[in-house]
Amino acid sequence: MNMEDRREFSVDTEHKQISEDTDQPLPTETPSLQIALQEAVNASLWENSVPILEELAFDNKTDIEYPVVDITISSEPPFLTPRSWKLQQVRPQELRVLNDRDITLDGALLSAQTEASKAVVTVTACAGELELTKTTRDVRVLARNEWGGLCGIPDILAAFVLPNDPAVARILRTASDILRQAGQTHSLEGYQGDKARVWAQAQAIWCAICGLNITYINPPASFVEYGQRIRLPSQVYEERLATCLDTTVLFAACLEAIGLRPLIVLTKGHAFAGFWLSLQDAGASVVQDLPGIRNRLKLDDLRVFETTLVTATRKPSFATACERGEANLRDIGDEDEDSFREIIDVHRARLRRIRPLSTPGSRADTDLDETSDDTSEQPLFEAPPDLREEREEEQLPDRPADRVQRWCNRLLDMSARNRLLNLPKSDRQQIEINCPEPAKLEDMLADMRAGGNAKPLRFISAPDLMDEDDPRNKALHQSRYQEDAARAYAIEALARREIVVPRKKENLQNALIEIYRQARSAEQEGGGF
Repeated sequence: MNMEDRREFSVDTEHKQISEDTDQPLPTETPSLQIALQEAVNASLWENSVPILEELAFDNKTDIEYPVVDITISSEPPFLTPRSWKLQQVRPQELRVLNDRDITLDGALLSAQTEASKAVVTVTACAGELELTKTTRDVRVLARNEWGGLCGIPDILAAFVLPNDPAVARILRTASDILRQAGQTHSLEGYQGDKARVWAQAQAIWCAICGLNITYINPPASFVEYGQRIRLPSQVYEERLATCLDTTVLFAACLEAIGLRPLIVLTKGHAFAGFWLSLQDAGASVVQDLPGIRNRLKLDDLRVFETTLVTATRKPSFATACERGEANLRDIGDEDEDSFREIIDVHRARLRRIRPLSTPGSRADTDLDETSDDTSEQPLFEAPPDLREEREEEQLPDRPADRVQRWCNRLLDMSARNRLLNLPKSDRQQIEINCPEPAKLEDMLADMRAGGNAKPLRFISAPDLMDEDDPRNKALHQSRYQEDAARAYAIEALARREIVVPRKKENLQNALIEIYRQARSAEQEGGGF
């Protein structure tokens, strides 16, 4: 499914005279409609504010003025609710663009869609009883569980990670029992413990899914680029069949359900899972920095593991699965761009308001197949490896009072020489931040100045959040959820001690380096060191 392959076109129909009693000559041109539609739609796109109608305009190429033009849209089968627009006083040779293009889709129909089908969308423009122009467009209505691949919106894959699926709860209960049998606390508390505890929880989930005795199925060719239908957790639990992407999404759902932050690794023709060992994230929902991921692996910040090993005849240990996952990334050459695709950080995708698919009418946990898990298929629960823990930050010494006084004296310079009062506008000397809660930021800065154990603040580049590089519509999202996505993202980022800067990552890094150099030079010249 190619979300960017949208075609614009216009269709003219035969223009009739408004009145047969007039002697007005036929116009040389006829009105037309200009529309741009998504070529495919499904529940995940609709629920995440991807509009189906990208453009709608009425082009009156005639010399006739129409007092009222009615534009209607409908579909067969009716996957969208018919809607109409009224255009007042359309003048000759006028192009009227409609900005309100929100179309209500039939969510129940999209959620119940089990196979892809074709629908026909019809758009008609009329002046009274007279039909001015009409055009039709074929749209593919995809199955609810069909992902469009990296050719569409890559991180929309996070919508298929369903932590509230009934099958996930069953797997987690089994994982809790495994922890109890191993002599550990049976709770699944996420990041409340150290890295070894996080590893133990992930290992318990691994052992629980191994007990399902899943059979592997080959995925379709080029599924990473063009997508595939994904077996959601309940379907995998019942059928015990899965591709590599199915098992990856299943593990990601279980990890997210207990509060861990999962990763989905996509390589050429393959997918496997990962997770952060501490309360961290990749900084973006889509990551293509393979060397950076390898460094984080060496620092024990995260782990990746080969999910298809749960389908092996003899189930390996979780440590073996992690070794295989790391080997998958290690064997990719730095210049082999075709092998490594992307890594989806599910937590970051959630911050980008990519929500899990809703499950209306889903069966309750008790309605699932009562087939018991085969504990003989579960690998032995092993002790965690040695993992590097984060060191406590050393408490900074109190700053000398004379330095504070010297800073105060500098602020008394009210002339144009004081850069704190007269800062020239320059991309190399200042950074504009998106901070909806400046009082909270001021408190954080005060804690840092107090010399306590406050963690440092970090500048991050603003993500592509429903802007020109994101096909989702910001106004549509705000009208549906009553939320400014960019503001909400900035508030949540500040809670993580991150300050959002509306710049590209490369430009931000260069500006920070330049500001640091100038600040260091100024302090050295002022005798600060």
